[in-house]
Amino acid sequence: MAQHFEHLLIYQHNVQRVFREHTEKYSGIVIPFSIASAFPTGTYGFIRALLSHSQDKTYLFDPRTPLFQKAWDRSNVRPPHIKVAEIFGPPFSTVGLSRALSPRDFTTDLLGSVVQNCLSFQQNFRARDEDVRKLQKYKKLLGVSELDEMRQPQVVVPPYFECEVFGDEWWELNSSAIDFTLASHPPSAVRPVLHLKRLPHEASRDWVKVARSYVESGITSVSIYPNNFKELEASTEELLDYRTSVSCLSSEGILPFAWHGGFFAVALYRDGLSGFANGAGYGEWRDSGYHRGGSAAVRLYSLKLHRFLEASEYQLFATTDPANFGSDTEIMRHELSSGRPLDEIDPQVALDHFVECREREIAFVSTHHRSDISASLLDAADRVKMFGELQEEKYSEPLRRWSSALGQDFE
Repeated sequence: MAQHFEHLLIYQHNVQRVFREHTEKYSGIVIPFSIASAFPTGTYGFIRALLSHSQDKTYLFDPRTPLFQKAWDRSNVRPPHIKVAEIFGPPFSTVGLSRALSPRDFTTDLLGSVVQNCLSFQQNFRARDEDVRKLQKYKKLLGVSELDEMRQPQVVVPPYFECEVFGDEWWELNSSAIDFTLASHPPSAVRPVLHLKRLPHEASRDWVKVARSYVESGITSVSIYPNNFKELEASTEELLDYRTSVSCLSSEGILPFAWHGGFFAVALYRDGLSGFANGAGYGEWRDSGYHRGGSAAVRLYSLKLHRFLEASEYQLFATTDPANFGSDTEIMRHELSSGRPLDEIDPQVALDHFVECREREIAFVSTHHRSDISASLLDAADRVKMFGELQEEKYSEPLRRWSSALGQDFE
């Protein structure tokens, strides 16, 4: 079992207040290349000031390379994606902006160049030469008198691609990118992303083989990223496959990290998951081909159901059964007692509530056995019965699948 559970928040420039005011509720930051390249001064200034204010915080980057291997409308490519492609260079900046990349677009030399460009961006971001006057804003925002020199990222993340199965052409390209990275960085400072279209079924032997190959190379940690993995919609078998991947990697001495995750990922701490990342107030999964921008709609997180709800749904649960669904946090108790409809809630308050809920989920999992976690999920599922069959199917069944998957013992 992992001793320290690493909770990273994915950086968004429009919710800096969450990062600033809740520093005790997360351990580090994931910075997407698309944000760092589109808003370089703001990202650099804020992250540097945050690290000066909270010196225990870590950070790392998400290259988001799989975006360019996906099919999406490239007739009007957004500027952030053009900037990211320019960081990597060919073939991203050439054919990648007009069509989906294929493994055949990468010669050995091209891949080596892409890897070098990717790693250089991560390591050189700390040394940006910004106007001192522009940085004053972030010193004031974080309440620091001086900005410390920005540290190197916690780990470097090689370019990664979505694979259909272990050993396919994209997998081999991933492996080559990792090898290029290891040629210039110590293995302990490299955290590859294993990005799979779907988790293989009953593949413990394959996972052990993968884990041992990383152990041999000296790598100590990897990120697992099943594409668009929606924990609440996954079958019991798919959830068990997720547990298998984590358990196998952990048992072989590799620290597995969930690149995106919600409460089920948190619960995998009990199988050896070393940490996970999530955004502030939006879905806890990601399709690596998603290319649109914009802010997430305001929704409210239910601590009992471990999911986001529309404001009207949350209001229904909270007013019908306030003891179980209306007392998640003091923040929400205050909102409910005010008499105002929840669809008028301040988006910032909704984010504060979510961050506190997530902290409580992590604390619960870290202090309870898997059997207790499974039982709590069944209890929540049973309490939804009073809301009728439609609500039970929508809200109870995912919890029962989670409980079933977590309740099974396996080696």
